[in-house]
Amino acid sequence: MCSNLSKLLQNEIINKLLNDYGDSNREFQPLPSYYPTLKEHIYDYTSGQQVFDSLEYFEQLNYNRSILEYCLVSKDWFHYISTCANRFYAKQSLELSNSLSIYQFENITHLYADFSPEPSWIERFTNLKRLVINTDDGKLVQQLINQFPLIKLEVFVDQDRDSAVVNCDLSATGYDTLEFVHINAYSIYGAVDFEDLVENYYKSYLKRWRANSIYFIYDDGDHDGGVCNLSYNQLFKVKSLRNIIIPDDRFFANALKCIVSKNTLIDSFRCNIPLGIFDASARSTFVEDDEDEDDEDDDEEEDDDDEEDDDSEEEEEEEEEENEASEGDNEDNEVDNSTNGRYCRCFPYDMENEALARSKLKYWKQFCSILARNTRLKYLEFENFCTFNNGGSVDDHSLRPQTIESTSLALSKALSVNKTLTSLTISCQVLSGSFFQTLAHSNQTISHLSLTECGTDQIGQLATLLESNSTIQRLGIAFHDEYYQEMIGSKQSDTTKAATAKAIESFSLAILNNNTISRLDIKEFEPYTIRTHIESLFRSRDQQISTKLVNNYLVGAITHTLFF
Repeated sequence: MCSNLSKLLQNEIINKLLNDYGDSNREFQPLPSYYPTLKEHIYDYTSGQQVFDSLEYFEQLNYNRSILEYCLVSKDWFHYISTCANRFYAKQSLELSNSLSIYQFENITHLYADFSPEPSWIERFTNLKRLVINTDDGKLVQQLINQFPLIKLEVFVDQDRDSAVVNCDLSATGYDTLEFVHINAYSIYGAVDFEDLVENYYKSYLKRWRANSIYFIYDDGDHDGGVCNLSYNQLFKVKSLRNIIIPDDRFFANALKCIVSKNTLIDSFRCNIPLGIFDASARSTFVEDDEDEDDEDDDEEEDDDDEEDDDSEEEEEEEEEENEASEGDNEDNEVDNSTNGRYCRCFPYDMENEALARSKLKYWKQFCSILARNTRLKYLEFENFCTFNNGGSVDDHSLRPQTIESTSLALSKALSVNKTLTSLTISCQVLSGSFFQTLAHSNQTISHLSLTECGTDQIGQLATLLESNSTIQRLGIAFHDEYYQEMIGSKQSDTTKAATAKAIESFSLAILNNNTISRLDIKEFEPYTIRTHIESLFRSRDQQISTKLVNNYLVGAITHTLFF
């Protein structure tokens, strides 16, 4: 009796030591039972990951210092922890039958195989419930499905850069066993070097893999291959796709409606949009007939869904847009986008007019109108593709105040109606006070909000937002370097310094008094003024920032994560 009681107490102590790890999804919990699946990891926009190029993220499963140290305490501790260590990462077939191994074949329920494992090795995991593998062998996947129908299978496909061939058609495979397929398509211009091959890639390669998620980079965003402007319309017609990440390419506004079309089942989307040129034609030498705002509003109210359902109509729209772009394609209509030898990357290969034609404000409004009715999309991230909008020296890449009011109001109207979207990352380039008012009073579904390209105005508006909002649990703020230096730098006027100090004070107090936010990510530059001020306020009230402060270095800046 005493012996059993002693073991129970020891087990409780071990559980307390290994599981008392705070409220953080950014890092793995020490006890492997809490580690995410492949789908959970890829869908977690709050974890801050930027690249999905391998399964190496799960390697830390086997190198947890706490587990190793506690296993050395006693034999009983070793056996108990070994029983709990039920998730395992491997780069090759390993022997796990040794009695001195922490990880045992019979204890593993979740296996992360960062290679193409032989089925004979998988058989030795007698209690396996989930298998995550890294392979581009479709036949192996089909064999595993047939041989282990009760094991949930997730597949990471690191696509060959020079080939877009699948050796087995999995398009008709159900979800009972094959739960999730993620395609890492990185710099694949060698495999799809021309536009017709890109279209075929969407229709054939992704369909045969029954792809559910894709991380798509054509050629690292440089487009040195045969396609200057990619079309993504066919990508959204891959019916199995749910998660799309396009991190480096320019995604023009005319394609935004595809994300929320009633025929697509996308629930997670991330891309970069040239946000700074929605009204460029009105601010440059680009000659174009002014569009009547009333006509644009009428466009919003028309039946967008019917338009999206018809493939031929979409093709006609694309052709019209290309013709519209080519009509202005002469020397007199060129936009001067260069300043001091710089060139904004939103205009590829001197195709300024085509980029402008595909980046009109009406397309943003159209997207927002459909977003209001969408019931699928849960995670949305729009980064700004323009490089000039932050410098303040090129007007053509920074929206006019009245345009910002329009973009913000359109998004605000959508968010006041939409009840599905829970995670939003958006550039402050398109936000005004209407957005913050909507999140303060109308929207009750967004729990994760990340704002990029923030300035003093947005910090002050966030403070007001946090006083009323009770649903945001995670908040991210990122400053552009030049914006930040303008806010914090020594060259500020006294008036600007006072406004900045007031905004930071208001925001810090709002964070201090907020009872909902559990995590705050701030990407700022030296001298890290905001983080320092928040910390000082907590200390002055004899409160601690629990449980920790994590610093992550990102391109010269530091992201400070506060857990409350």
